[in-house]
Amino acid sequence: MRIKEKIGEPEEEIAGSYIGIGSIQIDMGSIEEAIVSLQKSLSIFSQLKNQKGIAASATNLGYAYRANGELEKSIQTLKVAYEAEKMGGNDEGMI
Repeated sequence: MRIKEKIGEPEEEIAGSYIGIGSIQIDMGSIEEAIVSLQKSLSIFSQLKNQKGIAASATNLGYAYRANGELEKSIQTLKVAYEAEKMGGNDEGMI
């Protein structure tokens, strides 16, 4: 990941990479690491005010929290995803 950051990849691509990494970490059972990756993605997309990215990051982060037994954090994060979907104009495919 640091290579992309150093060569100047657009922030959205870096954030998208963090989503991919987080998803793989969830599949591998590395939930704590996945949470860190997905939090980074959510932070970048939030700074960019990218509603689709916020929704994708928050959805995956919510699932990671659920897998980690953090149900309240999961619910709150999935609400963030829902609101981002609404703000982004996506009335279909909402959580």
